[in-house]
Amino acid sequence: MILLVELHDRPGSLCRFLETLIHVNLARIESRPVIGHPGTAFFLIDAETDSVEVLSTAAWAAEQIQRLDAWPDTSSGWVVPMAPQTEARQ
Repeated sequence: MILLVELHDRPGSLCRFLETLIHVNLARIESRPVIGHPGTAFFLIDAETDSVEVLSTAAWAAEQIQRLDAWPDTSSGWVVPMAPQTEARQ
């Protein structure tokens, strides 16, 4: 799942947030500035899990958290919808 996370503007807030994800494999962490708010950033985190429990556990350590995408859960048969394909030109 891809998370968009805004953290509290305090020392150690990223560390506290990442500690909530200790049992999750993180494929990527990117920081991006918040436009119009110098010194403030949000994080894009690619976590290899689809557990709602992980999201609820991590939420207490974040100012805001939003789930943007999810890995397919093959156990339930759920698959990420694909974009419609256009016909190939002949």
